[in-house]
Parts: sequence; C-alpha cells; structure tokens
Amino acid sequence: MAMMGMGPMGNPLHQKMDGSHITQVLDLAAKHDEREYDLQLRTQAGDSQAHSSSRRYVFWSFVLVVALIVTVLILFREKPEVLVPILSGIGGLLGGFLGGYGLGKQQGK
Repeated sequence: MAMMGMGPMGNPLHQKMDGSHITQVLDLAAKHDEREYDLQLRTQAGDSQAHSSSRRYVFWSFVLVVALIVTVLILFREKPEVLVPILSGIGGLLGGFLGGYGLGKQQGK
C-alpha cells in the first residue's frame, strides 16, 4: 500500500485540458510555422541581394583594373623603363587583392 503512494504522479494540468486547449496549441504551432517560413523567405531574399551586390562590386573592380592597365599601356608605350615597374606594381597589387579575397572566401567572411 505504501508503495502505491510513491509511484509517479501525473501532471495536474492534464486533467484540466480539454479540446479547446489542444486547438489553441495547434493554432499556435501553425502560426509559428508560418512565421518561420516568412523569416526564411526574408533571409533568402537578403542573401540573394547580398550576392548580387557582391557580383556588381567584382565586375566594377575588374573594369577599373582593366581601364587602369590600358591607360598605363597607352601613356607609357614608348617608355619601357617606366612601363615595366608600373605593370609589376599593378600586378603585385592585383595579386594581393585577389589573394585576400580568396582567403576571405575560404574563411567564410
């Protein structure tokens, strides 16, 4: 007899729950799922916009570097003693930027 009194006790709220409570819980779960879905859509839209912005930045950087190289080639085509160090410097800067960009991509930044 004493052993029966020490058994696991049920949750007292279970006795008070009825069908309307279960309906409320299901409604709350459905609303939560809708909010999670909306949040996921907004996150994906933001990621897409960031990717598009990044692509534009890379494109305009490429155009700028090509324009710089063409300008230097046109201005100093008759002076190889000046042209070689300038192109070497531009190549070094370009290599450094590309290396840093690749390292940042690899580390996920």
